[in-house]
Amino acid sequence: MVVGCSKQIKVFEFNQGVLNQYQLLTEHAHNVQTQNLMKKSNHLISGSLV
Repeated sequence: MVVGCSKQIKVFEFNQGVLNQYQLLTEHAHNVQTQNLMKKSNHLISGSLV
């Protein structure tokens, strides 16, 4: 699961009924407005507005 939180993107995994954060992405200069997880390539695209 991928969650936008202010200028960060938090990446979680769900394993045996437990949700664990395993990555924190902090490269956005402004609040994250959109995210798209590509199913075939497993890439994440995110965007923010100035």
